[in-house]
Amino acid sequence: MKPQVIKLPIEHRGHKLVISQGVDAGSLKDFHVQVELLDGLDQPINSGFWYVIGATYDQINDHFYDDEVTHVDASDLEYVIEKAKSWVCDVNNTLFLQARKYLEDRHASAVEEASHPCFGYTQEVRDEYNKRKGI
Repeated sequence: MKPQVIKLPIEHRGHKLVISQGVDAGSLKDFHVQVELLDGLDQPINSGFWYVIGATYDQINDHFYDDEVTHVDASDLEYVIEKAKSWVCDVNNTLFLQARKYLEDRHASAVEEASHPCFGYTQEVRDEYNKRKGI
């Protein structure tokens, strides 16, 4: 079977979910697919971070979990996509909060703020920041 790959962009920082079939032997079993989350540099993110519930950092650092989630049923695909989107959103929120704190601690000028990468975040992430700040 010819490999089939679908890339779904997640958020706006280059994260994407790669859904494939026919790439590895396991992805063909019972018409399952394989799912992989990539960062903005197309590097895989270990499934222990975003998919596995309760994974420890030791397990992730030891590569106990694979970079891809194999043998995903079509009926479970929506759940996997939501897990990936949720993780990416949490990471973006954390990065945004760190960037805002850095700028506020430095009493950054409006020009510095406007040129800072945190201004590439979605309105949803900014609203979350404002909610946490009580604005």
